[in-house]
Amino acid sequence: MKKKMTLILGLFLVFLTGCATTNRYVEGRDFDAEKRTLIIKSSSTKADVIKILGEPMDKGIDDKYNEFWSYFYVESDNEFNIWTSNSKGTKRVKKLIVVFDDKDVVRNYVYSDTSNPVKFDINAKK
Repeated sequence: MKKKMTLILGLFLVFLTGCATTNRYVEGRDFDAEKRTLIIKSSSTKADVIKILGEPMDKGIDDKYNEFWSYFYVESDNEFNIWTSNSKGTKRVKKLIVVFDDKDVVRNYVYSDTSNPVKFDINAKK
């Protein structure tokens, strides 16, 4: 009888742990955002930016044919409950875009950050 109860309890616990899953998602490469203040518009070069922040995660060309570099980091933790179909968790995003002129000098840069992780609950009532 004791073996049977142990088996039933074990199966019940396995069943309960399968009800919710937790996922951690990371994309990009974390970078020291405070170093962006070392980038000087109309003065810093591509070589300077690499010394300050390292290689960018992505490079591209905007609609005015200016080259831009992207540095980004996304970190997300979420939990999904299979019985309630509820998903909740936190997400943090840091992104820095550096735009260069035709002489490879920084024209401008834009930074955004959700410093405090954004909490979300898909089924929360408004």
